[in-house]
Amino acid sequence: NRSASISAQADLEVGPLRQANVLGNFTVSKTEQMPRAVLLVDDVFTTGSTMRDATRALREAGAERVYGFVLALGK
Repeated sequence: NRSASISAQADLEVGPLRQANVLGNFTVSKTEQMPRAVLLVDDVFTTGSTMRDATRALREAGAERVYGFVLALGK
């Protein structure tokens, strides 16, 4: 769930700005029971900020295991 105030990660320099850009912006709707295992897919992995914060939200919502899959590595 991305807030309208988040900039595209690719538009930011690698480092603290990218980490701060996504921090706390992922939430999980609790309308259904969380699966025990979740596959998280991201298009590009650069700093890991998006994957890390989305994983945090999924774990807080009850996912026991979160597996990450990335299509490309960025610089």
